[in-house]
Amino acid sequence: MTKHPSKPNNPDIANALFRSGFIDSWGRGTLKMIQECIDAGLPQPLYYYDMSGFFVEFRKDIFSEKYLKSLGLNDRQE
Repeated sequence: MTKHPSKPNNPDIANALFRSGFIDSWGRGTLKMIQECIDAGLPQPLYYYDMSGFFVEFRKDIFSEKYLKSLGLNDRQE
């Protein structure tokens, strides 16, 4: 969620997608995903990166198990 370089894993495929209109500019994808989620009333996506790749987790609402536990609710209320 901070400023970062945009480095496509396969520049040839990325260039083809850019020329065909599926990508409008480099390095804006994560910011656009955040804004689209906000506009739809959804939580911001979570981003993960490890040795096997880059992952994005979209959530349908804020009521995750972690969030509900943070409210101090009892088991029935959760």
